[in-house]
Amino acid sequence: MFKKRITFVGFFPGYGGAEKSLITTANQLCASGYQVSIIALKENNFVYSIDPRITTYLVHDKSKVKLLTILWRLIHLFELLRKIKPHIVISFWLQPAYLSLLIKPFLGFEAVYSERGDPSDKEYKGLLGLFRNISFRMLDSIVFQTHAAQKYFSQNVREKSVVIYNPITVNKIIIFSQDEREKRIVNVGRLHPQKNQKLLIKAFGIVSKNFPEYVLEIYGEGELKKELLLYIQSLNLSKKVFILEPTSEIHSKIENASLFVLSSDYEGMPNALLEAMSLGIPSISVDWRPGAIHEFMKHGYNGLIVKSGDVNQLSETIDFALHNPYKMEIMAKHAREISKQYNLLRYTSEWDNFISKFISY
Repeated sequence: MFKKRITFVGFFPGYGGAEKSLITTANQLCASGYQVSIIALKENNFVYSIDPRITTYLVHDKSKVKLLTILWRLIHLFELLRKIKPHIVISFWLQPAYLSLLIKPFLGFEAVYSERGDPSDKEYKGLLGLFRNISFRMLDSIVFQTHAAQKYFSQNVREKSVVIYNPITVNKIIIFSQDEREKRIVNVGRLHPQKNQKLLIKAFGIVSKNFPEYVLEIYGEGELKKELLLYIQSLNLSKKVFILEPTSEIHSKIENASLFVLSSDYEGMPNALLEAMSLGIPSISVDWRPGAIHEFMKHGYNGLIVKSGDVNQLSETIDFALHNPYKMEIMAKHAREISKQYNLLRYTSEWDNFISKFISY
C-alpha cells in the first residue's frame, strides 16, 4: 500500500515547546499511516519519545562560521531529502523552512512551515524578516497555532494557511483540594529572555513579604541560568526561589502546586500553561504577544490575566490569588475543561485533513 512520505526538519537541543509539538505531530501522523522521518539540524538531543517506526537523521555542524554552517546544512539536507523522497517537508523553525524552499525546485516536494512564536518579534525587523517575507510567498502553506498569529499577516498569507491548536497531553489528572496543595508557585519554561522569569522572580519577591511560607520553583534549562541565579541572590531569595532541572515527569512535579504563573513576553501556544490549566492548577498568565492568551483563558473564569511586563500588577494578582484560594480553585475547575477542547484526537484529525489537501493516493 502506498504511504505518504512526510519529513520534519528542525532543531532538537532538549526540552522545548516546538520540539515537543513537532515530535507529537510526527508520532501521531506515523500512527495514522504516514511514512514519517525527522531530520535534526546541529544536534539530536531527543528528550521526547519518538515512535520507533520513525526514521531519524542528523546533520552535524562542521564549522563555527555562521554562513558556512548554513551552507553545510543546505548541502546535507539536500542529500537526505533526495534519499528520502518526501511528498511534504514540514518545518517548525524558519531556517529549515527557507533551506527546504531552496531545495524544493530540484526535488518537487510540498513545503510547509508551522509558525511557533511571536510573528511581531523584533528579530524579524532585519534580514531574518526579509527571509521570512520571501519564504512566506514561496511556501505551499503555513500552519499557525493561534488566530492572533494568523491575523498578523497579509490576506495572501492567511488564504493559504490554517490554524491548528496544539494538543494538551496530560495522561493523568488528580484533583487536589485547596487544603492538599503545597505552598509552591511554579513556572515551567526555557531560561531565555522570552520567558521573562526575572519578572516573576521580582514579583514573587514582593509577594513573599506577605506570604513568607511560599516558595517559587522554576523548571527549565537555558542560557540565562547563571544570570537568574545571581538575580535571585541579589534579591536575597536564594532560600525561596529555586531553579530546577526540566523533567519528562513535570506533571507529577507540579500538579499539587498552589499556583502556576506564566511570565513570557511572547508565546506561540504555551504548552506549559495549558497543561497546568488542564491539571487543574490555579493559573495566572501575562497578556503575552501576539495576544492569543484570550483564545484560551477568560479572565476571572478559568484563570487570571495581567498586563505583560507589569511587575506591580503581577505581584498584586499573585497576592490576590494566595489570599483567595477558594476562588482560584473554582477557576481551576473551569480550566480543566480545556483538555477536552484541545485533545490529541482532534489535533491528529486536523493535521490529517490538512495534509490530505496536498497528496492523494
